[in-house]
Amino acid sequence: MSTYAFPILTHAEAARSLSQLQISTVKPEDLSRPTPDLVCSLYSDIVVHLDNSRDEWEHQVDFNALEGVENPESHWTAIRVLNLFSRVRWLVSSPTERIVPPFSMRDLIKPDPKRTAVFISALVNFCHFRMDKLELFRPIFDKMQSDAERQEDTEAKIAELNKQLLDLEESKKMEEPVVQQLEAEVRELKHTIHTLNNQQMSLQASFKALKGKSAELDNKISQVEFTLSETSKEKSELQAKIVHSPEKLQRTFEEKKLHRDEVQNLEREAKHKFQEKNAVIKVYSKAVKKISKHLEQMQALQEQVNRAKAIDKDFKALKAKISNEEMSDMTLEAKLSERKGKLEQLEELVKATQKERNLKLAEATRELDSVKVEVKAQLRELELRERRIEAMVAKTNATESQIKSVQESAANVHQQLHARYEELVNEFYSYSNSIREILESEGL
Repeated sequence: MSTYAFPILTHAEAARSLSQLQISTVKPEDLSRPTPDLVCSLYSDIVVHLDNSRDEWEHQVDFNALEGVENPESHWTAIRVLNLFSRVRWLVSSPTERIVPPFSMRDLIKPDPKRTAVFISALVNFCHFRMDKLELFRPIFDKMQSDAERQEDTEAKIAELNKQLLDLEESKKMEEPVVQQLEAEVRELKHTIHTLNNQQMSLQASFKALKGKSAELDNKISQVEFTLSETSKEKSELQAKIVHSPEKLQRTFEEKKLHRDEVQNLEREAKHKFQEKNAVIKVYSKAVKKISKHLEQMQALQEQVNRAKAIDKDFKALKAKISNEEMSDMTLEAKLSERKGKLEQLEELVKATQKERNLKLAEATRELDSVKVEVKAQLRELELRERRIEAMVAKTNATESQIKSVQESAANVHQQLHARYEELVNEFYSYSNSIREILESEGL
């Protein structure tokens, strides 16, 4: 079919082919004796079959052609015939110029059976050729349609994935304050833990120091108690001595007064004894002074004991305070362990959230990559289709230019025919006027 060769169909074959193609229903005997109305109707049906937009185009062309003509109702049929002539001539001239004779206006006005059979055969075979080519291109058209549907689905998936990505970004942005707050709480808890550890260490050190001081105070208190017991023993002994000595002295003085006269002889001995007693008194006075000193020391020791008791009381208070602080440390440790558990739970929750987000992001990225690959393939197919469409558009533009040239030639022919028609009408009027004048001059 590269040279568009075709067999010449008989009238019966042509009628059967036209009926099979659903173009028109004609009888073989009508094709053997074609009339102008039959061939015009038949050619119009074939043109409409080949080009579904022919009716609209034809009426538009007719309307445009009638705008430049006076009395357009008189030229309606002529313009339609001229349009049909140009269309059929364009269909049978290009591909079959070496086989089919040129199509002329005579083939529409006064059709010849043989030429009509040739033109009908050419057009019917071209219809079959067109149908075969369309069947070949039908898978491509179906694929293009399915590709278009797949492209719409892909675009919908891309839109959905973009929406999911936006939702993920929004959720990420919404969760950022919570994450930042959790991080701030974690940092605060870590700082609190560090501070509490430092306080615990300082309290332990102070507790150890207080234990050492309490041990020293216990030693001092035991020493003071031992010294106090010794001093009290000495004091009791001295008091016993001081109590017995004045009685003896008083009795001696009474005896001396009573027996002064009797013991004058013994004066020297008495003086000696008196001196001895004075020496004893001096000794006693010295002892009293020593005892007073010891009393002062005992008072000082008593004050030290009081201070020691106060220190012991303070120590007990500090010990109670330390126990309370230990209890508070235990409660703080419990709270700290609870906070650590919450912190671990929050860290696990953050890790799980980040892991889920990373999984969703990876899945979305994979789907996006697959969609990108499909879109690239679709774009390549669309580029090929655009190239084909551009070729078809170029071919259509060439066809339109040919149509315009045919229209212009038809318009020129129409103008020439119109001018010729007006000349014939004028000649007819002048001829009839001359005939009428001759008849009137001869009295007819």
